[in-house]
Amino acid sequence: MKKGETKELTLSGKVLLLLLCIVLNLTGRLLADRLQLPLWLDTVGISMAVCLVGAGGALLVSIFSGFLLLLGNASCEVYFLIGILLPVFQKIYMRIAMPNKLFKVLKLGFLS
Repeated sequence: MKKGETKELTLSGKVLLLLLCIVLNLTGRLLADRLQLPLWLDTVGISMAVCLVGAGGALLVSIFSGFLLLLGNASCEVYFLIGILLPVFQKIYMRIAMPNKLFKVLKLGFLS
């Protein structure tokens, strides 16, 4: 593989990555709740999924994360709305404002 080329993820790799993003969202939500942080750390997994899998995968991450939070009796009505809109806006932002791929996940995770 030449410098600058990327390798396409297999289906099993994408599924594992989406599961990791769901765990990252849930961990971020629990951490923010326990430490009473004024941050939405549960969007970092969505941002990671947008960058590495695409907006469709990020939408799946947000739906499953929200469903699991709902099962845990967490108030997440706003999370569903933001989780649906966030992948679309992040994909647009990635194409317009950040054409280079340096630190995309980190930037999108903190800007969202």
